[in-house]
Amino acid sequence: MESEDFKAKRINYLNNWPNVEPFEIEKKYYFLIEKIKKEESAIFLPFHVAYNQNVTYNKTISFIIEALDQLEKYPKFSYEFIFKAYDCFSNEYYNSSNITDKNKKLCDNEWKNAIDSNCALKEAMDELFCVIPVKACQYLYIRLSDHIEDDKPYKRVTTDISGSETDLSRKRKEIIDAIEVKYGADYNNYAETIRKASLLYRYILKNDSVHIDKNYTITTEDKLNILVSGLLYTLRNDTMHGSSIAITKSSKTTIGTYAIDYYSFLLLYYLLIILIIKRFPQDYSINVYEQLAANILYNIELFTKIFGKHIER
Repeated sequence: MESEDFKAKRINYLNNWPNVEPFEIEKKYYFLIEKIKKEESAIFLPFHVAYNQNVTYNKTISFIIEALDQLEKYPKFSYEFIFKAYDCFSNEYYNSSNITDKNKKLCDNEWKNAIDSNCALKEAMDELFCVIPVKACQYLYIRLSDHIEDDKPYKRVTTDISGSETDLSRKRKEIIDAIEVKYGADYNNYAETIRKASLLYRYILKNDSVHIDKNYTITTEDKLNILVSGLLYTLRNDTMHGSSIAITKSSKTTIGTYAIDYYSFLLLYYLLIILIIKRFPQDYSINVYEQLAANILYNIELFTKIFGKHIER
């Protein structure tokens, strides 16, 4: 339960705005950002995109700019804006109001095909999967195993288009069920339950197979479906629907919490860039995926410099 002091602090902040100071956790994040800016000049290097007159594309670019403008102070807002950019541009592929099905189609087709067809891009995206913060895996596991709100996060990952079943969705369901049965979610025994389950999810995202009672092959599609339908879309919903307190004004917020939002921004940014390249291939060189891979690796390096040990906590 949150302390009364912190509740009072929020009231005082509101009543005295704008003559206020950032909360302590905000100051810590700003310090890390300024440190990297002194060392590297910038905390993020955008991939250079081409000029195009497409209306949806230009709306998308406007949201990407908003996302970048927030990154130094509020990565949570960066994630909100990059999701708006993705939501806008995904209509260039599947013009449907059912974003859950669009996510699945993009995971199983456009993203999977692009990543698996280019060695450099696959290596870079695999590295991006590998640096997911432990706290992001904790959030993922808790939301998949809490079985509230009609089990929506769980169902999104364990079913296919329109709630149907395929061999891949059945495999994901087996894996997710096996992890929950093995570890449960006892908050009073965090280290042996939630922590270990979270680390197992991280292992799955970092590897091509896993043994949980039996062996499972882990494909690019599996990783994408877990991350997009399980982590990214759930985080977006929790943020937009006001399911949790504003992270910069919570006593429970750590730098690891910031890392979840920053990582989610980073992952969805690159998934969006892949869609842009695939939609307008004539605007890019033949080695565009090699160029993108280099950019991904560079920004992964900056991400790990910013958050360091907090990625593993």
